[in-house]
Amino acid sequence: MVIALVLLGIAYLAFQYFLNQQKKLSEIDQYKAAYYLKDSLMNKSEYLFFKELERQLSSGYHLFTKVRIEDFIGVRKKIERPAHFRGYIQSRHLDFLVCDEHMEPVLAVELDGGSHKMAKTIEIDARKDLICEAVGLRLERVRVGSDFTAEANRVKNVITMTDVISISPSI
Repeated sequence: MVIALVLLGIAYLAFQYFLNQQKKLSEIDQYKAAYYLKDSLMNKSEYLFFKELERQLSSGYHLFTKVRIEDFIGVRKKIERPAHFRGYIQSRHLDFLVCDEHMEPVLAVELDGGSHKMAKTIEIDARKDLICEAVGLRLERVRVGSDFTAEANRVKNVITMTDVISISPSI
């Protein structure tokens, strides 16, 4: 009787081992199970504003979307706690970044939808505002649901004024 129970236990464990082996996926199959390609880089509001701002921008400017902040803002190495400050920018992005013909950032734009009313998002937005101000990059905010033609025109005018100010000779 004991031998039968032991053999039954061994058979059960062997069967479980076999089932677990079947469940193991190759690395590519694991990735296929975990990831998917999204339908679009932008949501509908972002796409509509992008098309309008792109239409209104003068030649010589380049419009980028969903740019990771760390790709155009750096953290000085010789400061206290550089990793702390890097943490604020390494996994964050801005919705739009306008660069001049030399790929120098000129202006950033954030679209503020419903999620921008949540406490955590308000805190993140305030930090983005401070970081952009600290490096001298103007950040404009556009409310989702506003007139995107008028807002794109306003942003275009800000860029034009920024260019005029930056190329004006010092008095």
